[in-house]
Amino acid sequence: MAYIIYERELWRSPLPAVSICVSGRIVLNAPAARLFNAHRVEWVLLLSDPEQRKIAVGALTNRRKKDKRAFRIDYQPRLSEAAVCAKSFLKRLGWDGRRYRLDAHWDEENSRLEFTMPDWGSAKRMILPVEVSRQKAG
Repeated sequence: MAYIIYERELWRSPLPAVSICVSGRIVLNAPAARLFNAHRVEWVLLLSDPEQRKIAVGALTNRRKKDKRAFRIDYQPRLSEAAVCAKSFLKRLGWDGRRYRLDAHWDEENSRLEFTMPDWGSAKRMILPVEVSRQKAG
């Protein structure tokens, strides 16, 4: 019997991109994390435009006073990624609790990362959902 080598399916993009995780975190890939770090961003505003189905992560720089509506952005070592806890925000938008991977665009003029809102729960997806299974302890 011959073994088949499993090839990992990596989703790496040299351009800014985001993942919406099952935990409700919006995770920015390395290029997006570097953009936020270059602007010395520690806090962000989460923005949505339901009519155009857009979501944005807006940068609050150190020069501006901390906003009460702001969310903390956490950077991983070597800026491999950054993340924002956004579960309540995503639920308000109708998020179905699944994982999504989306391309994003940096709006330099407004200092924000924008991406298109997925079709939550749609059977026809342009992105891949990742199923989560629970096991009984035993």
